[in-house]
Parts: sequence; C-alpha cells; structure tokens
Amino acid sequence: MAENKPINWAYPFPSKETNSNSLQLLTHMAKAKGGYYPTGENGLWHGGVHFDEGTAAVFDQSSVRCIADGEVIAYRVDERYPVSEFIHEIPRIKRAPFSTGFVLVKHTLQPPQPKTAEGGANEEQTPPSLTFYSLYMHLQDWESYKAKLDLPRPAFWQAKSYIVNTQSGGLGVRANADANSTRLSELSKGAEITVSAAEGGFVKLVSIISGAASSTLTADGEGNLPGYVSSKFLTPRSEPKDPGTLVILGEGISINAGELIGHPGIYQNHHGSAHPLVHLEVFSCDDVPGFIAQSRAWANRLPADQKTLLKVYKGASKLIAHRDDINAGNPPKLSDNGSQIGVDLIIPQALLDGLPAANKIQVKTTVEGSATPNTTYWWRLDGLFADENGNPI
Repeated sequence: MAENKPINWAYPFPSKETNSNSLQLLTHMAKAKGGYYPTGENGLWHGGVHFDEGTAAVFDQSSVRCIADGEVIAYRVDERYPVSEFIHEIPRIKRAPFSTGFVLVKHTLQPPQPKTAEGGANEEQTPPSLTFYSLYMHLQDWESYKAKLDLPRPAFWQAKSYIVNTQSGGLGVRANADANSTRLSELSKGAEITVSAAEGGFVKLVSIISGAASSTLTADGEGNLPGYVSSKFLTPRSEPKDPGTLVILGEGISINAGELIGHPGIYQNHHGSAHPLVHLEVFSCDDVPGFIAQSRAWANRLPADQKTLLKVYKGASKLIAHRDDINAGNPPKLSDNGSQIGVDLIIPQALLDGLPAANKIQVKTTVEGSATPNTTYWWRLDGLFADENGNPI
C-alpha cells in the first residue's frame, strides 16, 4: 500500500434505503437476530457483529464487500459446508450445516499530512500509524459457486480460465498481439479459454475448454494454441486455491473498499434453522489508545475546516420531539419538554451539513456587553434518537 495514502471506506452491505445516513444504519444493525458486540446471546465475549435474516430487510446482503482499502492476507473457502450432528429428539439426530469460510484483510490507517503554503503535503514529519484488520466469517462454500456459474467471484482468487464476454458476435483470434494482425479464427461468445502472458491489451491463447472456434486452430508441440485475443472482452473465472484449507498469502493481494469479499454462507445453531449469516469484526494488535492519543495531538496541526465530526457534550443539549409548528420563525426552546442529553454525542458533520434547510435552525441571541451574539443550533434528525412516536431509541 502507498505511504500515507488516504484510505477509502465502504459499507460491507449497502443500505436498501435511498436517503439513509451512517447513524441510521448503526441503529438498523440492532435488528440482527443475534451476534451482538461485545457479548453474544449466551453472555460470552463476541468480538464482532452479525448480519443475518434480521438485518436483511434494510441491507442488501446479496454479497459481502470490503470495508476499506487494504490487502487480503489469508482466506479459506469450504469445499462444502461442514455439518454438526447432535441429538435432537431421541433417537433422532439433527444435522446442522455451518460455514468456516473467511477472509482476513490487513489495513493501514494514518491521519493526513498538514498542507504546506504551496498546498502540497508537508512530509517533514511522519504521522502516527495503525495497522488493523477486518475479518469476514461464515462465507459461502465452493460447491455453491460451482452450482451458480454466473455468481461473481472475488478478484483475489486465482483466475483459472476466462469467459469470452463480447457484446455481440465472437472474439477474434489474432496472429500477434496487434488488432491489425492476421485474423486466425473467431471464438464464440461464452467460450471458456485459458491464456498466458499479457502483451499490451492482448493475452496469449493457450487452450479452449468449451465453446467453438470458427476456424481450426492447431496446437504446437507443447499443446498450446496459436494466436492472441483482446483481454478487455474476457471475464475471469476465478477459483479459490485449495478449497477446504487455510490459504496464507505470503504477499498480500491488494483490495479496494467496496470490492467483492464473497457471499454470505449458511449457518445453523442447534435451536434454529439454517439461514444466511456473516460475522464481521475489526481488530488491531497495535496500541489503539496510544494511536488515538497521538492522532489527537497530530490533529492540532490540521486546519479547522478539515474537522469531520461534531462533539455534543453531555448536558449541553436537549432532545425535543418535532412538532408541525416548529420552523425558523418559531424555533424550539430549551424550556420545551424534552430529554436532556446525558452522554457525549459524536455526529458526522457531513450528516448535519447535508440536511435540508428546513431541518437546520439557528437562533441568535444578544449577549450583554458583547458585539458577538450567542448562536444556538437546532437540527431535525429523524429516526436517530427517537422513534416515530417520540420514544427514545
């Protein structure tokens, strides 16, 4: 990964709601049937969160996406789901499938460099750095992928073959890695082939697994077919390395935020039915409190306009249920009925800035002996701190 490259982030499962924000999505995660953080339903330590049938109504859980830029360092894809056997109703044995498939991704997080007078990054000092990991567990088995050939596969799997994916018609086989070279044959759309070394926008044709060629291509003494094909019309058909075993990648494979990790696997507890489930957790082996303290000190070097979070201190504000008569001409009052905020709140500034004008009210009051008025800010935040009946969440 590039030194101090800004890290991009993405949701593992995008929201099905068009206008949702990060705090609402956090609230929706409480809909999960189990697998809470930091303790599970059995009262024991649970280091991650679950996305299951309870969250499926609000999240698109058709596939799992990487949460941040990083590199895949290990994975396992079950050949087929293992099964637990236990006595259900004597003498009946219950067989419960579960997934041990996972992907482990390594990430590096650093605060940004302060800007120089010319606008470039000031690289005289190195910002603090944290290595952390994201772990995606209970992923789909290999048998399921083989049964659904059109299901997208992760890019970090090894490409064993390629599918000809032209808009219409076939794909020309050229004598050389050049679009103007002699046309030897044409591969049918949907043909599955193997290739070797790339040369520019072309790859060397090795063999045809399925599909047809318009003209016969004769293999050489080593069994390799002649010709080159354009790589932009090929879709990789990747396969995991050694299904059913742990794969540790000596050199991590780069992955970007939002790219495919895999698909939810099947999991069944002894007291329930089999259902799709993903366990996601984020952890670090570094000194996280130390990194936070160093980052706070580093943040003092950065301009105020780069601050992205608003902290509302305990007791400094109030939650008042919205009324139809509240507007800029008739703003809420601290004397109105409501709940005093009893904890510190951290709210993304982008969420507040993105609210419609009617949901942001400023009230200026004169301060005796000062030319600067006191400003009180009111934001209408639907569905974040109270439900539609005004009950606190």
